[in-house]
Amino acid sequence: MNVGEKMKIKPELSTKQRMIKAALALFHKRGVPATSVDAVLGRSKTGKSQFTHYFKNKDGLVLSTLEYFEQEMHQGAYSPFRRLKPGNSWNNSCADFQNGRKPSITN
Repeated sequence: MNVGEKMKIKPELSTKQRMIKAALALFHKRGVPATSVDAVLGRSKTGKSQFTHYFKNKDGLVLSTLEYFEQEMHQGAYSPFRRLKPGNSWNNSCADFQNGRKPSITN
């Protein structure tokens, strides 16, 4: 599934996984600054107490989401990222992701 596609959050995923996948989809669509914790909770069908159990704040969610994305990327889930070289390409792609743009891939 392409990150930009509408992701359905599977109920069999753990609560933390549902929040991270919901955040990933919303961050990609809206950008990090425009995505509220409440929007993530609504999309993942979770509550604030669950959020605070797993994350200290929104920054913690962003960090966990980027870590999840990096793991998926290295496992080949997002094949265009396999062509990234360390350095500026990675940094630019992370900035694109954070701002809700499709990551730029340069060889």
